[in-house]
Amino acid sequence: MSDSGMSDSGIQVQDAPRKARGKGHGLSKLPEHLIWCGIKRRCYNPKSHSFPWYGGRGIGMSPVWREDFAAFFRDVGPRPSKQHSLDRINTNGNYELGNVRWATAVEQANNKGPRLPGFISYQRAASKTAIYPGKGSFTGAIYCALGLAGEAGEFADKIKKVMRDGNCDLTADQRKKLIDELGDVCWYVAQLATELGVQLHYVATRNIEKLASRQERGTLHGDGDNR
Repeated sequence: MSDSGMSDSGIQVQDAPRKARGKGHGLSKLPEHLIWCGIKRRCYNPKSHSFPWYGGRGIGMSPVWREDFAAFFRDVGPRPSKQHSLDRINTNGNYELGNVRWATAVEQANNKGPRLPGFISYQRAASKTAIYPGKGSFTGAIYCALGLAGEAGEFADKIKKVMRDGNCDLTADQRKKLIDELGDVCWYVAQLATELGVQLHYVATRNIEKLASRQERGTLHGDGDNR
């Protein structure tokens, strides 16, 4: 925000809180408003697919922000680019002043990385057990992609047999075998990330951010990668 009180998008926001209740504030077409609505939905609507990871964990929004979009917009400012979303600095804290920032998926992955030791340690351990042709080259990536397809096929085949032979009644032994197959799938996913030179937690964070963005824009259903 400039010293004149104008946001970078040219909207006067200092006086907005007095009239910014509901959609009457004239700011509802801003992308930041869509983000604000999405935050409230995942924090306070139990029907939201994201609720278990937000409101279900006790994460909420500053009462002032929850009731007043203009106050939210005044405090967080305009989104720097389409690649930015609102990140909580303390991932166990609320959406409130001092605990949020606009950040790219890469920056958010770096923020969440130390809190995801499982992803980091698993990828490192998987790499230590990796022996295959072309490791560290594109040939290695091809090998891992084919391995992933093969393991996913084995998982699907076991699911098919549960349907065929057990009428979809999953036994404890079948469940264990499926979990083991899923582990093999995870190994190839981790190795593909390594071959691509990226950390697994970054891949996971980008995926969640993409899905959250689609949910906020109402485009979870449909076709195409760029929806």
